[in-house]
Amino acid sequence: MKATLPSECNDILEHIGACTSKKDFAVQRELQKINTVGMLCFSRTSKSSTMWGHYADHHRGAVLVFEMDVIKAHYEMKQDILCFVIKDRLKKDSDLIKNIIHVVNYSERRPSIIFHEQDKQLFEILDSQIKRFTNKGNDWKYEQEMRIFLDLKNPDYIYGGKYFYNHLLPYLKQIVVGVNHEYGIEYVKTFIKKYRKSKSIKISSSYFNNIGYITETEVEDSPSLEIMKEWPSEIILYDTESDLSYRSISI
Repeated sequence: MKATLPSECNDILEHIGACTSKKDFAVQRELQKINTVGMLCFSRTSKSSTMWGHYADHHRGAVLVFEMDVIKAHYEMKQDILCFVIKDRLKKDSDLIKNIIHVVNYSERRPSIIFHEQDKQLFEILDSQIKRFTNKGNDWKYEQEMRIFLDLKNPDYIYGGKYFYNHLLPYLKQIVVGVNHEYGIEYVKTFIKKYRKSKSIKISSSYFNNIGYITETEVEDSPSLEIMKEWPSEIILYDTESDLSYRSISI
């Protein structure tokens, strides 16, 4: 799975905090070009015609459906950041960051950037950094996005300057082919059979709703944000650094 770099985001204001001047904005624009983390970006729905049009090449692409058990988490003293941890990877993987799923928040105002001083240098605090990476404007609310952050120092594969990670592939359960897909379901089935012999992956097709502006699929949407917010938190995440790394967890 290819990680999206901050400099590749389609919103020019993404990852830029609230600014106090044109100079401040110019500095942040330069910082935006420095890629220190990658992102895997997901949606909680497969039925948005807007998403199919924007991200699946006008319905010629496909939706990859991942299923996993998660438990709700919160940061120490930062409970307003909604996130989840992939349950069965807690004891298998010491690299916790790539198994935390952050819910993107949509708002009218960009979050403020907060720094702390260490050895006569300024570092952005983790709370500020995560809010900056998980906030987007209200215009993007239709995406219903969730994100996993990745350390670019430890990719599974690099090709053409792109970073790839495979740790979530075991959770791939279904592929939904777009209505304008050039080759169709049988082509995808042949491809999966050749390269994923040990895993059963369901292949289906999207279709248009007879009345509404909706792209229908057989996939059940993820729980609503309101429901997930009501889940009890089971894990506390502690942090000490400002590079999206984590010291420990408490269950």
